[in-house]
Amino acid sequence: MNQRPKRLSKNQIRELFQSPNPPLFLDFSPPSSTTEGIAIKARSGAVEKGLNGPSLGDIAGSHGSPPFSTILGVCTLLNRQGLMPNLEGYGIEVGSGLALLSCAFKQLDETNLIDGIIALEATKPFVTNGIRLSSQELLGNQSRAILPCYGVFEDIPIEDSAIDFGIQIESLHHAESLSSAISEISRIIRPGGFFISIDRSWIDNVKQETLEKMLDHEYSRDWLKGKNFDPNVRFTRRQNGEHEYRDREWIEAFETNGFSMLSKTFLHPNLEFWHVLKRVIGLLHLDKFLKIEVKSRPGIIRTFVAQSLGIKKFMFSNLIISPHPRPLTVMILKKN
Repeated sequence: MNQRPKRLSKNQIRELFQSPNPPLFLDFSPPSSTTEGIAIKARSGAVEKGLNGPSLGDIAGSHGSPPFSTILGVCTLLNRQGLMPNLEGYGIEVGSGLALLSCAFKQLDETNLIDGIIALEATKPFVTNGIRLSSQELLGNQSRAILPCYGVFEDIPIEDSAIDFGIQIESLHHAESLSSAISEISRIIRPGGFFISIDRSWIDNVKQETLEKMLDHEYSRDWLKGKNFDPNVRFTRRQNGEHEYRDREWIEAFETNGFSMLSKTFLHPNLEFWHVLKRVIGLLHLDKFLKIEVKSRPGIIRTFVAQSLGIKKFMFSNLIISPHPRPLTVMILKKN
């Protein structure tokens, strides 16, 4: 059993990134209750197989992540819309996977103010091999700016206020307790530091019964096989560590744990007419009659018109078209 490391200070974090011989990865000795759980054990086996893919895009796709170009495109879009704050110093990406988000931020760091990002991940094959592979391919001689770390976001052995900023994409919704995870992240970020959350979120009027049905969805054999899971074993979204949180639950978890909301933006793939039709049905209160359990977000009609006219500037609503294949919510937060 690994001995739990002491909490890292800001000076120690700086020394790790500036060392001529940095460790291949940090081991924060995550609890076995997490690493031996169904979700992480299944994902670790799948990741181990997927890392043999012929390209980084294939590896990312085998684990359900869009390619790096898509994540870079999302970050570039948010920059162009003037939504991204300037990040500097030492940061952390929680639930990093291949750390594609960290690589995107570092690629876009034209002023070279980001000194390093700790890529925190509970799936060990990502930490021992995957993150290093992706950062070397995407960042070249700047790959040392990304430091793989084996750990969980509910328990991070880093001193209070030792981190300058945090980022995450589609990872925090895996938290069993959203508030507990955000409380720990808040603890390690300094006052005035930013946290950028890009994740799935549901509008507030979605019933809990509907969310439970989503979690009980059983993956198909083809999906399991394509993601390197055992196709002969029943596996649900709930068993895969998924959770479904509404907008108000995200906002409450952030604001009760020391963050102020600077902006909230909804990303959506290219809109089709049926998206508009679904929104109209909701406005006419026909959704119950037609058994539509999840209403469309406000702003879809205005954004569809803007899209049809070729207007790309974010000006009509807080819903904008993005290259990501899934609807996501971007929350830009600042530590109080």
